[in-house]
Parts: sequence; structure tokens; C-alpha cells
Amino acid sequence: MNACAVACASSRRMARTAILLAVGSGFSAVGVSGIAAAQAPSELRLELGAAQVQQLARDTRSAALFNILFRESDVHFATMLSAAATYTRDSLSAMQAIGDLFWRPNADSRFLAEVGGAVANYGVTTIARGGNVNGWLRQRVAIGDGGVWAGGSLSQTRRDDFDAHATLVEAGGWYRINGNLTASGSLARRRTDDSPLMFASGTFLSRVANTYDLTDASLAARLESGRFSLDAAHLWRRGAGATFVNQSAFFWTAGWELNSRVAVAVSGGRQLADPSRGSPDVTLYSAVLRYAIRTLPADIVGTSITSSARLLQTPDGTLLTVLVNAPDSVIVEVAGSFSGWDPVPITKTPTGWQMQVILQPGRYRVAIRYDGGAWRAPGNLGRIKDDFDGESGLIVVP
Repeated sequence: MNACAVACASSRRMARTAILLAVGSGFSAVGVSGIAAAQAPSELRLELGAAQVQQLARDTRSAALFNILFRESDVHFATMLSAAATYTRDSLSAMQAIGDLFWRPNADSRFLAEVGGAVANYGVTTIARGGNVNGWLRQRVAIGDGGVWAGGSLSQTRRDDFDAHATLVEAGGWYRINGNLTASGSLARRRTDDSPLMFASGTFLSRVANTYDLTDASLAARLESGRFSLDAAHLWRRGAGATFVNQSAFFWTAGWELNSRVAVAVSGGRQLADPSRGSPDVTLYSAVLRYAIRTLPADIVGTSITSSARLLQTPDGTLLTVLVNAPDSVIVEVAGSFSGWDPVPITKTPTGWQMQVILQPGRYRVAIRYDGGAWRAPGNLGRIKDDFDGESGLIVVP
């Protein structure tokens, strides 16, 4: 069977694959966060949702989504494991498992390394249809309020007895415009011999060649305001070498944390074909409900806790005071870059707790946690999140 015949036969079966690989993770972000020093607690969360997916030039399909995710971190390591399944109107059509490991030399290091992999099965009821194996490696370096990253990936896809391979080399950077808005951009070069995927996605060769070469450029932004977050990304794709294609796509996700355990997210837009995952060109809209099983301890959910940080000039330097208004039953911890992220001594006050430390000129981060829960910024400071999904507040001492 020639490449075109394989492509025509295989493209008819790609819509189910797209449903899982495009929206199976549900509540994911654009990935533009920087490197800070706070730590995230262990978390186990469940995500349930529904989606409408339309592959390029195909009928729209409905899908139910399920995802389970576990993550845990300390000063040096963070791990993330997830599994997703998609149910269509006729059968369970696909499953996927992802693993990610992050490492940094110390809490204040500018360097963060990431290695990960994913395995997907395109048809549970028909195992022989095939699947995808994908592995990646990235290095990130923080520079001031931004940073850069570079990395690559290798993947293999087997679909209806057709084997294909793909490589990716990418580089990019991000910049935190203020405490709530982060922008990023990237440039990637892809190469694949997955002719069925390329044919189904409107990508062709201008002459006889063994591979398709693609150049992708993207711009993305993430806005966080209280419990609300908005991610948006635009991708431009051009062909290189013998590849002929000129495409663009826009995708967005809006999330709202209803409380410390429950959140909702809606997404929409177009996602171009991804040879690394074996997923085709799709337009999709989805809604996801997330429930976190292990986050803030249950006994303080709904408790009125307030916190603030203030600076005062003294003869010995700048005095940082962190005030926490919390019930006596709550265990309060304060830590920051000034303490190597070890908790510092706090004292009891008539309304809660207080921490004081003398700081010299420079930039510092400070965070608070309650009963071993998530690290968070004092209430009057801008929130800065890191790649470990921790949170801290930024203080600048002149």
C-alpha cells in the first residue's frame, strides 16, 4: 500500500485519538511559569469533563473525559504522574499515561531540568490499532523576572500497522510582566515520516521525500487574578524543505477555583497536528470539573485566615514582618529565600502569629502554609508560581 493509500485509510480513524491526546489532561496550562523557590505539597486530583471535537474535514464527535493526576515535590525534586481515558458514544477509545520528573540543585537555583515520557493506546477495544511512545528532555534557566528553555523529544507511533517516527527540537523564553501576567514565546523544528497524519492534517510534499519538516512559532500568555486564570496561545506553522504547509491556530483555557479543592475549566480553539503525540489537526471545546483530594487540610477549609507582609526601615536594616491572623488550632509556618526555605521561628500574638527578620538590600521570596498544606504568598503580595506549582510572594528591599 502506498503512502497516500495508507494516509486515506488511517485518517478516517484519527478523530478518537484526537479526543484523548488533545484534551485528555483537561486542566493543563500553557506552560509559561518561571522558576521560583516555593514548594508544592503532595496532591491527588480527579478531573471529569465533556468535549466536542472535530477533526479537520470530519464530523463533530462528543466525548467524556476522565483524568487522574498525582504530584509531589520537595526542594530538589518534583514528580507528576497522570492517566487519562476518553469515552465516546460507542466505546472506550483511548488511554494515555504521562510521567514527568523535575530537578533543581537547590531551592534558589536558576536551573531546572525536566525529563518525561508518555505512552498512549489508540484503541482499548481494538488493541492492534496501535499507539504512541514519546520521551522528552528540557532545561530551563531563570533570568531575573523571566528565563529561557531548550529541549527536544523523540517519539514513535504505530497506527493500523503503519510505523512512524518524529523528532522535535525547541527553544523559548518567558517573562513575568507583573505578579499576575506572564508571556512566553518559542520556536520549534519538527521532522516526521508520519504520512497518514500529515495527509489527514492538510500537510503535503512538493516533491518526493522521506520526511516532513515543520517550523513552529508560538506566543502564549497566562493571566492570574485571585481564583481566576486565563491561558491563551497562538501557533504559526510553516513547511521547510519539501514540505508545503501554511497554518495557524489559537487555543484558550479559562479556569476558576471555586474553593481549595474544587475548580472548573473551559477550553476552546484549534490545535494543529502533533507528530510527537500522533494527534491530528482538531477543533475542540471542552468543560472540565476538578476535585483535589489532597491539598489544604479539611479542618481549615472555610476558616477565615488572613495574612500580610510589611517592611520597616531600622538602624540594623530593613525589618520584614509577616502577620497571620489564624485560629490557635492551625499550625502556621513561614519560610523564604532568606532562610533557605527552612521554616523560621514565629511568635504568638493576640490575633494570630508574627514573624520578623532583618533583610539586607535585594530580592526575596516569602511564603506561608497552614497545617502542612500548600505554600502561599502573604495576602497583600503578588503571587509568583513556580514549575513545581508552589507559590510565594516577592519582596524587594531597596
